[in-house]
Amino acid sequence: MNFFGKPVVSRVKIGELFPSKERFGLANYARDTTKIKKSRPWWMGKAVSQFGIHGGKGKIKEGGVWEIVRSHIEKRQQR
Repeated sequence: MNFFGKPVVSRVKIGELFPSKERFGLANYARDTTKIKKSRPWWMGKAVSQFGIHGGKGKIKEGGVWEIVRSHIEKRQQR
């Protein structure tokens, strides 16, 4: 959420994410935003670099997708 309480939405390619432990465990994935910051106008604000993806399956049909994504990100980091 931004300063005014509006949710911030960021579209990110899964290949850009890597596991991290930032903000006392609230952000468990991050991406490198150095290229984005250089080409982004000042009035658009900062690019989101930390993501908190928590939880399990939940009550939705495709809720277990993040478990699959998490395992693929971790496999890619081990290479």
